[in-house]
Amino acid sequence: MPAISMVCPTSRSLSEREVQVFSSRVLSRNKRNGACRAIARQAGLSAIGGLFLCSIALPAAMAESPPSLALSGFFLLDTSGEQRDQTAEHNARLARFDGIMRDELSKSGKFALVNMNCPQPGCTAQSVKLDQLLESAKAAGARFLVIGAVEKMSTLVLWARLEVYDVASRQMVFNRLFTFRGDNDEAWQRAAHYIANELIKNAPAN
Repeated sequence: MPAISMVCPTSRSLSEREVQVFSSRVLSRNKRNGACRAIARQAGLSAIGGLFLCSIALPAAMAESPPSLALSGFFLLDTSGEQRDQTAEHNARLARFDGIMRDELSKSGKFALVNMNCPQPGCTAQSVKLDQLLESAKAAGARFLVIGAVEKMSTLVLWARLEVYDVASRQMVFNRLFTFRGDNDEAWQRAAHYIANELIKNAPAN
């Protein structure tokens, strides 16, 4: 059986520089938290569809039904070092990934999705600073902002990072880190469905 990896997200907000690239401090296996690994060994890991995760506790919030949410686009950080240009393929997969996330969140009824106005090339934490994204989410009337990224470490191993911010306080209130196998359409789509469902089930709802 393949080794199972687990990363504990931090409860603090990332700096603008960190959010810009979801640096290897967050996405790389070299910065894993030892306490998290100890908990994983004691409690065991849950694996669904090849995705593994660790979550942080969620704070209570003011009631809102359903809460408004702005969803920024995911972006790719490719650290695989592969020589073949896969830009077109990855852009298409990112577009489908975002579409699946939006569709699943809309169908769930847990959130009221709102659209942000962002400068070109779009609303991602790679192209727009976190403060700007939060301002755009605030202008759109969103209570929460979702940002995310995918890191390709190799053709077989990819990570996906998801963070939710309370727009009013500008604090991160939820984050998760997932790993999935396979840089292909099916693997990306399965990951998008799974991550969207985890967000629906576990992210702040009030």
